[in-house]
Amino acid sequence: MDNKLIVTAAPHITSVDSTQKIMQRVCIALVPTLIASVIIFGINSLILTAVTVAACVIFEYLYCKLVGREVAISDFSAVVTGMLLAFNLPATLPWWMAVVGAFIAIVIVKQLFGGPKAAAAIAKIMGGEASAVEKKAVVQCQGSSEHCKPAYDYKGIQTCAAAAALYGGPKTCSFACIGLGDCTKVCKFDAIHIVDGVAKVDKDKCTGCGACANICPKQVIMIDAAGPRKPVVMCSNKDKGAVANKLCTTSCIACGMCERTCKFDAIHVVDGVARIDYDKCKGCGMCAQKCPKHIILFPLKDDPNPPKPVVKPAAPAAAPAAKPEAKAEAKPETKAE
Repeated sequence: MDNKLIVTAAPHITSVDSTQKIMQRVCIALVPTLIASVIIFGINSLILTAVTVAACVIFEYLYCKLVGREVAISDFSAVVTGMLLAFNLPATLPWWMAVVGAFIAIVIVKQLFGGPKAAAAIAKIMGGEASAVEKKAVVQCQGSSEHCKPAYDYKGIQTCAAAAALYGGPKTCSFACIGLGDCTKVCKFDAIHIVDGVAKVDKDKCTGCGACANICPKQVIMIDAAGPRKPVVMCSNKDKGAVANKLCTTSCIACGMCERTCKFDAIHVVDGVARIDYDKCKGCGMCAQKCPKHIILFPLKDDPNPPKPVVKPAAPAAAPAAKPEAKAEAKPETKAE
């Protein structure tokens, strides 16, 4: 059993819905209750709700800025907290008490009791370790027009699903990204685009929802939960090495160099392509350094190329041993007459 507790950002179930959309729907669902409270308790309930919502949003913004976290007030979670808080307070409550309640709800309950420290405490109780990661989509293909030539001129329905049904797609590599943009159509965050015939992910916009991976008929899009410190094999071709090399100049040729180099038994050639076991991988980058095709990269880093090997400086040459000085012969003393 794996004892590692993986801590990721919500939503945890693969869906095209973002946290923002879910929270917006919750706000809409709470509107009838707000209207009813105004009818029953008067305008004070509306003012109280406005105060708690504004206070929750401001406290979340200030706290995130103070501790250097990414400001996430646009996800509407603070708005939901403010509305729920107001619904549990008397309509005649002084406004300053509502502000104190918002401070406790956001800063103390939501922020201080969450995050890496809480994850580490839970993992300790469970007898494992906590690992905070951010899920991102990664396209395991570099078959652009430069590297992977078209097998025929496709004029059919302009979707990847339709093209894949015809001889596996219009590219010489039948495992390659088709590049007609089914993934771009389902992405609600404008985080993936077709560049030179291959899907490219904008890691700053990607939320790791998995919509692009689910729609891809070639299954070349993975949701990387290993984070920027772990490498990815940027190829999905399962043909034999010589065949794969002819079809695409950036394909894995299953040479096994990465497998022989890894000291942690974390990478193996499976069905003609190298695949990484992220539970064993330490992110050292040795496999990427030794790959003759340079297809093992760190796509979530600013510089996707593997770290350069550390060259130890040569030990300084030993200085030649000094020759022993000849001892001067002592002259016999003469007594003065």
